[in-house]
Amino acid sequence: MTILEVRFGLQIMTVGRRQSQLMQAFEEVLGKIGHRIVPFDAAAAQEAGDLTAARHKKGRPGELRETIIAGIVVAQHATLATRNTAHFEDVSVALINPWTAA
Repeated sequence: MTILEVRFGLQIMTVGRRQSQLMQAFEEVLGKIGHRIVPFDAAAAQEAGDLTAARHKKGRPGELRETIIAGIVVAQHATLATRNTAHFEDVSVALINPWTAA
């Protein structure tokens, strides 16, 4: 899901040198961490489904991509690094904003 979001952002940039550099840098990062990418599997889907239902009952369904990311993080018992911490405050995971973390 995160790869989808980053690639989308890169693809909609104005075509040019900056876009090319960022796409190349992103491909290099993927090459280095590719073996550590966690899939959206059955456990993550169950967690995302539970979160979707809980949010629906509260009248706050949330955004599907963010719910999928949350499901993956909960299933992996991981920490979620995001600048959008407000979108994940109802998720029982450790949150960190890498832009403000010391």
